[in-house]
This record gives sequence, structure tokens and C-alpha cells, in this order.
Amino acid sequence: MPAILEALVRVHWWLGGRPEDLVSMRPGDLDRTEDVWRYVPDTHKNEHREQELEYWIGPKAQAILVPLLEGKSATELVFVYPGVGDDPPTPIQRAVYGNRVKDVCRRAGVKPWTPRPLRHSRATEVMRIYESNSAAAAVIGDSEEVARTIYVDPQSAVRKRIARETG
Repeated sequence: MPAILEALVRVHWWLGGRPEDLVSMRPGDLDRTEDVWRYVPDTHKNEHREQELEYWIGPKAQAILVPLLEGKSATELVFVYPGVGDDPPTPIQRAVYGNRVKDVCRRAGVKPWTPRPLRHSRATEVMRIYESNSAAAAVIGDSEEVARTIYVDPQSAVRKRIARETG
């Protein structure tokens, strides 16, 4: 179980998505025809706004996903705990994902956290690198306004660059 959880956390980081978008990933939702894959969740939070959500999957996340996709049909979930004994495989659900991460943290003796902030961290990291609201928004699949007001402090990266270059 820890290996699949680790894979999910790592892919979650690289995609910057919502936990529910990651745990609902199926091979049929992935377009793997180009060097950067495209993931369009079947359902998502903003579909009622007729807003398409897409995530782009680069080589680091692809390397994690390839073994998980082997032998799966288009409709099977990617992130599934393997069956043990007579027990069938169990899909990782959003709430279970967060609880498992907290449990692993407690066992490791580190402060527990939940997967949701990975989205914030990824947007902040992209903002730090590219100093762009649109880049942060693009990586997490949200609007520039949402990325700017909820997920990152765009001024932080700009202030650091100004200090580096002028101060």
C-alpha cells in the first residue's frame, strides 16, 4: 500500500490538481499520443460552468504512471490499492487518500498533513519559477484570478526578483 500512496502523492505534486481529480484518473482519460500527456477528468468541480479541465503530464509524472497503467482497461481507476489474499483491489477515495497520508505521517513521527495543500504548493512553486499568474493557473487547471487570490502570493516572487536585481 505505501508504494501506491507514494505514487499518488508524487503524481499529485507534478499535476497540481485537486485530490478528487487524481483519485478518479482512468487510462481512458489520458491522451498519450504526444510527449506530454493530456489528462481530462471525466467529472470535475467546475463542470457545471461548462469549463473543461485539463492537466498536462510531463516525463516525471509519466514515469510514475506507466507501471500503474499496465494491463488496465480504459475505465479502471489508476490509483488502486492491490488486493490482499481474497480481498479485491480497492480504489483510493478522496477522503481515504487524506487519511492515509495523515496515518503515514504519524507513523513516521512527522507533523501530519493532507494532500489538498499540494495544489497550493505546486501553484506557488510554478509562480516562483515563472513569476506568472497564468503559469500558476495553467499548472493547476484554474483561472488566473483564482490562482492569484487563493493559491499563491504573486508579489513574493516579484519582490524577490526586484531585491535580487536592484537591491
